[in-house]
Amino acid sequence: MAFTYRMGRSTVSGIVEGVCEALWKNLQSVVMPEPNEEIWRASEKVFKEKWNFPHCVAAIDGKHVRIKAPPHRGSEFFSYKNYHSVVLLTLVDANKRSLTVDVGQYGRVSDGNVFANSIIAMRLARSNIGLSPDENLGDVPLPCIVIGEEAFPLKKYLMRSYSRSARRLSEAERIFNYRLSRSRNTVENAFGILANTCRIYQRPFECRVQLCDKLILATVVLHNYILESPTKTNPAFGEEQTNPLVRTNVAAATSSTREALDVRSSFMEYFMSDEGRGERQKRVVNRVN
Repeated sequence: MAFTYRMGRSTVSGIVEGVCEALWKNLQSVVMPEPNEEIWRASEKVFKEKWNFPHCVAAIDGKHVRIKAPPHRGSEFFSYKNYHSVVLLTLVDANKRSLTVDVGQYGRVSDGNVFANSIIAMRLARSNIGLSPDENLGDVPLPCIVIGEEAFPLKKYLMRSYSRSARRLSEAERIFNYRLSRSRNTVENAFGILANTCRIYQRPFECRVQLCDKLILATVVLHNYILESPTKTNPAFGEEQTNPLVRTNVAAATSSTREALDVRSSFMEYFMSDEGRGERQKRVVNRVN
């Protein structure tokens, strides 16, 4: 950019950093405000109506963002993917918009610790993220939950699928996995849209680490802003989307609390009941298996 516009590299760097800071400062409060009960309820309504997963308020996932090796930082950012990276961890609503993000953890940090050390995990564990209180689903009071892939820890507030590696799953467990996976696609799709809209993700970021974090935050709020009117402002919609952001393989938890297991079982039983049964679920899981 410096060569194209005949400006100094430090001048261009300062302009880019200033623009990213301005985008985050001015858009964050508009398109990604602090989640509250009203925001969670709006997302839960769409998850229930569109994705057929009641009481789900968000999907969580993390991705490694490639960066150029920072000078004098050794292997701090060198991940098991064999490149340097920082981690983007986000909660996504039913419309693929980011609700809250955690950016900047070192690529070398084990994927299990990425989630455990994140602000998102800490706020979920302390129940100070504004989630609605427990409400009845069928005849059982159940909490509002976040859903993640199988490798995330199973908590009362964080549901993952039943593991397929230990034993053969029952039909009810396969149906639960299908319903969860179908809803969790929102976060996968969100990353795909982000990477195809903001083409800087197609190659490693070549800038200071501090600017990398600001760039990522700026693209996240731009992603939310663009989703307000996708057909008018985003040419990436409708195209085949590739995703250069590599998933973080969060280390699977070895144990779960009885309370978390009971919550998951209650959701599974609801999905098998007359009230919660999906029209296609049995046909889909039996066809797949």
